[in-house]
Amino acid sequence: MQDVIAQAIREAVDAAVQAGELPPVDTEPAVSVPAQADHGDFATNIALASAKVAGRKPRDIAELLAARLRENDMFSKVDIAGPGFINFFVDKSYWARQLKSLVEAGDELTQVRLEKPVKVLVEFVSANPTGPLHVGHGRGAAVGDSLTRLLRAAGYTVDAEYYVNDAGNQMATLGMSTWVRYQQMNGVDIPFPDNHYRGDYIKDIAAELTAKHGRSLLDKPEAEALAVCEQYSGQTILDGIRTDLETFGVTFDNWYSEKKLVDSGKVDAEVAR
Repeated sequence: MQDVIAQAIREAVDAAVQAGELPPVDTEPAVSVPAQADHGDFATNIALASAKVAGRKPRDIAELLAARLRENDMFSKVDIAGPGFINFFVDKSYWARQLKSLVEAGDELTQVRLEKPVKVLVEFVSANPTGPLHVGHGRGAAVGDSLTRLLRAAGYTVDAEYYVNDAGNQMATLGMSTWVRYQQMNGVDIPFPDNHYRGDYIKDIAAELTAKHGRSLLDKPEAEALAVCEQYSGQTILDGIRTDLETFGVTFDNWYSEKKLVDSGKVDAEVAR
């Protein structure tokens, strides 16, 4: 807004110069917000700053400029104060017109095109699929999604990525946690390890496995049963995470699996290189 008013002042100065009311003045108008609200929404000291160059009293310059600025429908009132300050009161209808133009512009308002396309990868949230999201993940989702939207608005080509940490010890622990709870639900007297996932959601997943497979997993080799528990648990939790984020208004272009990356051999190849 200060830039808009500064441009209006420049135009008033130029008009006064062309009309022969002022000599050429190249002083850049400074626009500020008055300390007291009753002094206006904005103010400028252009008359004082240009008085020496113009060879005129600041008050006289202020009168000349104010007369022209009062013709601008942006302002409901233009006053002169003190030795030559010009105070501006912005008309409420002007603010309303600006809001209307923003609404009408819609998405076009934020469309920026860079001369050279720049690709950006924003990876965020990426919580391990070993448990539900918590409020800290929500903060990461809000910051990451906001950054993604801002970069896109600034013209960048952005991919939003969730890196799924579905490989390693934490997934093995998840599978074992579910396997133990499944056995307990199906009559096996087995203690629950202290260093495993103890949340009630593990019991819920074990109950789903029981509803799906009955007691049949008990008849399989433990390694095979563990693999079923790990895969089902990880996918169930990841589906819940995806649903929570979508409900929060956050979506991703890519859900990138760490397990697939490792299984592809690229990690080993890069370490060897």
